[in-house]
Amino acid sequence: MAINTNIRKVILIRTFSAFGGMLVFACFIIWYLIKIDFIERKKWLNMADSLSTKVFDVEPVRGNIFDCNGNLLATSMPIYDIIIDAVAAKDEEFETGIDSLSMGLSNIFKDKSKESYKKLITNLRQRKERYHVLHKKASFKQMRRVQQLPILRLGKYKGGLIVENKNRREKPFDYLAERTIGFTQENVAKVGIEGAFDKYLAGTSGKKAMQRIAGGTWISLNEDDEIEAQHGNDI
Repeated sequence: MAINTNIRKVILIRTFSAFGGMLVFACFIIWYLIKIDFIERKKWLNMADSLSTKVFDVEPVRGNIFDCNGNLLATSMPIYDIIIDAVAAKDEEFETGIDSLSMGLSNIFKDKSKESYKKLITNLRQRKERYHVLHKKASFKQMRRVQQLPILRLGKYKGGLIVENKNRREKPFDYLAERTIGFTQENVAKVGIEGAFDKYLAGTSGKKAMQRIAGGTWISLNEDDEIEAQHGNDI
């Protein structure tokens, strides 16, 4: 009887130990789920953003329209959004170049003082901002000047310069023959030469892989893997 009692005690101890271990493990899992879902929710959402990738279309350059004498009636002018990754540059390069960079941006765009640009970029760096639009719709000449500025001339990965290209349709003669030249817009009937020859002028979109970073902003992954757009034909 004593032996049976001892065996029963041993079995009970092992059973309660196993049950206790499972209970502790279950409590640990529940606590970890609560921690992820409530306490660290923002952290994991930001991480999920950084792991998201998507393939986007690359806008082709629309073809030009000329008259019978070779005069340009409609063309696509490139415009550029100037964007900065404020944490790409090394500390030493940032410290030695920030004053000249700020002065250069102020001289090129003439929308902020040197001090305002310096304060803006320094604050962006302190907040570890990876994508901030410094200027929209810059001209080709302005874009090329920005590419030569200190820090930014090191490129996208070492200097933090990101340039996004867009196209804007221009008519050199403004409203002259505007109806005949025409236009194309989404959800609007295509009009004139632009509409009648749209498939020849439009070209073919390319493809570009992009990654979503914190805040929901998309940035280009690898330019070498892009499929270039086929630009439209002139008529």
